[in-house]
Amino acid sequence: MKYYPLILSCLAMNLLLQAPSYAGGDSDPAEVAIGERLFLETRFAQAYYANPAKADPVMDNTVLLNNTVKSPFAGKTMNCRACHMVDEHAKNPIAGMRSYADYAKRPPCPCP
Repeated sequence: MKYYPLILSCLAMNLLLQAPSYAGGDSDPAEVAIGERLFLETRFAQAYYANPAKADPVMDNTVLLNNTVKSPFAGKTMNCRACHMVDEHAKNPIAGMRSYADYAKRPPCPCP
């Protein structure tokens, strides 16, 4: 009975050492990596299927509330991340950091 706390602490340490580390690890878990890849995928865009070699002009600028800045996705077709931004404009003093949101009042994509 006196070794019971020692055994429990050894088991807990073993579980902690075997658990995958998501904070500070070199790579994301597979679920996160595939989600990020799909989030940046441009082949789901209507413009891609119309002409894969041609960029969508709506992607040239990021629309802010009172201004526009050059988009990090210029020269590509639409993807999810074009509106659901995080740190694409983090170093830009006009735009700044976002939390999966765009900067505009309305989305820039032409809706049918």
